[in-house]
Amino acid sequence: MKLEGATGGNVLNVDVDGRAETTSVIQNSLEHYTDSGDSWAWSNVTYDPDAQDTIILVKNTHATKNLYISKIQFSSDVASEVKVHLTDGATFTPTGTAIVGINLNNNVGGTAYATAIGDETANVLGNIIFHTQVVADVPNQFDMSNAVVLGTNQSIGVDLVTAATAAFTTIWGYYK
Repeated sequence: MKLEGATGGNVLNVDVDGRAETTSVIQNSLEHYTDSGDSWAWSNVTYDPDAQDTIILVKNTHATKNLYISKIQFSSDVASEVKVHLTDGATFTPTGTAIVGINLNNNVGGTAYATAIGDETANVLGNIIFHTQVVADVPNQFDMSNAVVLGTNQSIGVDLVTAATAAFTTIWGYYK
């Protein structure tokens, strides 16, 4: 059986048991918001951190949209502890090396509503949301499942406890 819209436009196939036959596309949130140009990545690559360094800090500067953190990737040339922390950035201006956010939809481009800093020195280690040990020269990906939500002037930072000569960190997120 087929059900047709009143204007003759849309058709819905229904099987003999009365169930609609449909197809669906499953996307995670990062993929979904990439289509509209609202997904971004910030990377600090080949950085030489001291002990207790904030390798990267991303601060949401959008006036109305939250920044949802999807995942973080990290590696270092030394075994160490990594701390991921949240900071209310209304009281400090991030200081260090500017990192440009990259729009994950290359057709859209634009500028991210975020201040991203490598070797960030102005923040105080905020509320640690997790810490873990990492093995030298092994990439680690932390799925944040979009559970970290940064409002205006809130930030997320990734710190390395042990000094290293090479560390790499990327944070992926989207605005909604």
